[in-house]
Amino acid sequence: MKNSKYVDLKEKKTHGDFDIFMDIYEGVSVSAKDNYLHWHDEMEIVYIHSGTGKIHVDLKEYYVKPNDLIFISPTSLHYMSSSSTEELKYEAIVFDLSMFLSSKLDSSSSIFIKSLINDKILYPIINSDNFKNY
Repeated sequence: MKNSKYVDLKEKKTHGDFDIFMDIYEGVSVSAKDNYLHWHDEMEIVYIHSGTGKIHVDLKEYYVKPNDLIFISPTSLHYMSSSSTEELKYEAIVFDLSMFLSSKLDSSSSIFIKSLINDKILYPIINSDNFKNY
């Protein structure tokens, strides 16, 4: 964890199993109570299916709507909530980036994947409005 004062917020759930270090979750949020502030060692990618809301990542707030993608770095504090009484439906993929490391030393493993694992690359929030011209 980047900041030791948040060590108690580490999620206790195990994502994946011995064969594959990944889980896919479908979720619904109606209020901030439905999600909780937490972090984990794995990468998370969230896709918004329907509804609008907010996602908080490392103490920054982002507004989300259908077709948005949110990339959450390992060890980033985060939670989501709906912006109204409307349900915010989403799907999340949580996975260990180390499963992409090659057993052989190659440039993609040593540069790109390790940079992701060590949080040297910033992840974007991809807003569906960015794709209207394509």
